[in-house]
Amino acid sequence: MNDKVKELELQIASMPDSNRKVELMNDLSFQFMDRDPSKALNNLNLTFELAKKLDFKEGEIICLMYKGLVFNSSKMYTEAIRFLNEAMQLAESTNNQMQVVRCKANMGDIYFCLKQYDNAISITREALAFFEERGAEDDIMVCKMNIAASYGEMKKTDEALKFLYEEADRQEAKTEKNKWALCNIYNNIGANIEHEGKLDEARAMFEKAHTLAQELNHIYLLQMTSHNIGSTCLLQNKADEAIKWFNQSITVNEEHGIREHIAENYEALSRAYEMKEDTIEALKYYKLFKKATDESNMVEATSEIAKLEFQKEIILKEKEAALEREKNAALKIAHDRADALLMNILPAQVAEELKEKGSAEARYFENVTVLFTDFKNFTTVSEKLSPRQLVDELHQCFKVFDEIISKYNIEKIKTIGDAYMAASGLPSANPNHATDLVKAALEIRDFILARQVQSKKTGLPSFEMRIGLNSGPLVAGIVGVTKFAYDIWGDTVNTAARMEQNCEVGKVNIGEATYQLVKDTFKCEYRGEIEAKNKGKLKMYFVE
Repeated sequence: MNDKVKELELQIASMPDSNRKVELMNDLSFQFMDRDPSKALNNLNLTFELAKKLDFKEGEIICLMYKGLVFNSSKMYTEAIRFLNEAMQLAESTNNQMQVVRCKANMGDIYFCLKQYDNAISITREALAFFEERGAEDDIMVCKMNIAASYGEMKKTDEALKFLYEEADRQEAKTEKNKWALCNIYNNIGANIEHEGKLDEARAMFEKAHTLAQELNHIYLLQMTSHNIGSTCLLQNKADEAIKWFNQSITVNEEHGIREHIAENYEALSRAYEMKEDTIEALKYYKLFKKATDESNMVEATSEIAKLEFQKEIILKEKEAALEREKNAALKIAHDRADALLMNILPAQVAEELKEKGSAEARYFENVTVLFTDFKNFTTVSEKLSPRQLVDELHQCFKVFDEIISKYNIEKIKTIGDAYMAASGLPSANPNHATDLVKAALEIRDFILARQVQSKKTGLPSFEMRIGLNSGPLVAGIVGVTKFAYDIWGDTVNTAARMEQNCEVGKVNIGEATYQLVKDTFKCEYRGEIEAKNKGKLKMYFVE
């Protein structure tokens, strides 16, 4: 933690709620923006609530704008644009033109990150004209640097240099010189003219930048300018001088435990020694370069994982905040749609438990009836249909099955290819679970028989169906992490599957347990026993 952060935290801790406190909290969030975006966002959420409580619109605007910057630095550009637009709208509604234009300038930075350089230049030029009219020194400098960066990426070196030289002249004319700004300007000028092949001029600019970095004792700028001077020396075929500067950049890195340009320095040293025909040293630094590259890739991968975790965390937090404030109608609609989808995938009780707790426990049910359906000779029939006809036929059948079981409050479990599975008596107990599911099974059978008659009239092949049911205890719960699925397990389920497998087409075959529950309601026909592994003989009945 640096001194600036400590100072801000101490001031904020001892300060009563006020506009000044909001300003300091925004400043503190800015300090965390790059090093800890999650912390920055948490602090900005608190700041926004305080600014809103105090009706401090300027504080709200800056807070929203900083949120946009946090998301931009985390490459979440949609969210970044959303918050910048919110900040801009609030600034416009309060006639705060300065903050409106600052939002636009930051929007230009997002366009740059998205490599939409023409858009970045256009919007930033507009902001620059406004800042120049009002003499906003820092804003002018940032705009010119950003415009130059966009031109540089577009390989329009002359345009980039025009803005850089203009800003260099402006900064040099000041009594109180901004050394940090000049250091960056000289460094960028050097990079652009190096691309033009003006190596002596480029080196002179890098050396001017290096001198300022030394005066500032700015570690990042020191190692960067040392590396850039070394690179220019290498292009000038001055291997010994290049080696000196690359080593100097490495020393700064090692003394301060940072890794900027370390791999590039090793690779450049390898080329410098190769230029000197010192193959031993060239190989040594090439190996160091490969090792540093591998380490850098590992760090980058870890960083990307951390960034994804941050993005996940932020999305959840922003969703909660938006729902609580009920300000974002679009997000609420999306949330309602997600809930509807969840309710469609899972039983309502299970979905609610999952939403409330983040997980849903598996449950034991004592009295449930399970149904399996399957089409006979599915593969043979499907070969006579086009893929589209096959999918349409399955869709039409399963759609009707869904409608039938919904009428009896039966829970669809899943479809597996051409098989359909449902259960009655869960997740809510139902004393009529067996009767209700048998009624549904008979309606499903009758629908398929009627469809066969219709198919014969049209000359299309049709499916024949077997249906099996069994009743008893089972366990039900959610499986999967990224794609939730509600499933059931137990001997009752296995026996229901055996009933279906040993059924005749156009019939509904039930086990002994189901028979005992429905024999007084439906006409049942005993049809013998089957041998089941680890179960012995199982009685079967057709039901009408």
